[in-house]
Amino acid sequence: MIQKVNNLYEEDLEKASALVNSHNIRTVVHVMFQHPIFTANMMAALTGLPEATVRRYLNRFEEQQLIFSDGRMRSKTYYYYNLLDQLR
Repeated sequence: MIQKVNNLYEEDLEKASALVNSHNIRTVVHVMFQHPIFTANMMAALTGLPEATVRRYLNRFEEQQLIFSDGRMRSKTYYYYNLLDQLR
């Protein structure tokens, strides 16, 4: 199981890096692994990145189905299903 999670981390880090050209992306993916259910505000607080930057990243990830949201317009909650599925 640990190996599957490690592989998932590396694969999704590579996908995320291809979507967003930033040295901060490793931090965002790391926080997603620590907190697979999160909000943009929470992600911004945990990464120290501006909320606008975090929202831009999360929108890109959602477009490419790396993460999913509850679809709300305000106070949207994001789910990192790839990891949640591995933990089941």
